[in-house]
Amino acid sequence: MPRSSASADDDLSADARAVSSLVFQMTTHVSAFRRSVDVLGTGKDTRELRAQLHDQRERLGVMARDASLAVKRLAQAVTNASDVDEETRAEHAGRHQKLVKDFHGVLKDFQKAQRTCAERESTFLPQKAKGRANYGTMDDDGGAEEAGQALLQEQRQEQQDFAQVDGELEYNNALIEERERGIMEIQQQIGEVNEIFQDLAVLVNEQGAMIDDIEANIVSTAVRTKDAQKELTKADKSQRAARNRLICIVIAVLVALIVLILFLLQ
Repeated sequence: MPRSSASADDDLSADARAVSSLVFQMTTHVSAFRRSVDVLGTGKDTRELRAQLHDQRERLGVMARDASLAVKRLAQAVTNASDVDEETRAEHAGRHQKLVKDFHGVLKDFQKAQRTCAERESTFLPQKAKGRANYGTMDDDGGAEEAGQALLQEQRQEQQDFAQVDGELEYNNALIEERERGIMEIQQQIGEVNEIFQDLAVLVNEQGAMIDDIEANIVSTAVRTKDAQKELTKADKSQRAARNRLICIVIAVLVALIVLILFLLQ
């Protein structure tokens, strides 16, 4: 393989390894995301968990976009690889098809986990950490002082109850707002993943057509090579026949000369 062809082959292999690494990393992060989604609706479902899910979704969204761009760049590089022979290009095209298939699979897993996450976040609210009530102390002095302390304690308890109710309302409202924002973000990400799916479908069609073209070129080259070999064989046979005829003529002439000489000597 010429030096330029070897360099182009190495570049395509390096690009393919980079895409493979991105797909592997995304597969690992999707598995972690699914484990976090499984916790939703359980006793461990907290606001901290949902914040973690948000971060995981954002990270996976970035990885999906990066992998999509890398897959497109690799497809373009394989298509424009004029410095490699057809068989090498066909090999890289087949490798690219496998990477697209792997990427498509991990995207499906991510989208499925996204939908499960949206469903569970819309069904359940995160658990609230239990707080301890701040009860006052009573002096055991008896009489009017004890009654006053009891009344004061009751008033304080009522105030605490009202404050607790207000706090729970505010807390629940905040949870609902966070849940709605989270669901909207998930729906937006699902839409982005759908767009990547569409891009991959176009790539698969283009790559399939390119592979068919490469295979046709390989077959055509093989046919031309075979025809050339046939022509060479035919030419070789013709040359052999011509040599044989020449030898026969020479022998016939020699025989005629010998006969003529013998006749003259008589």
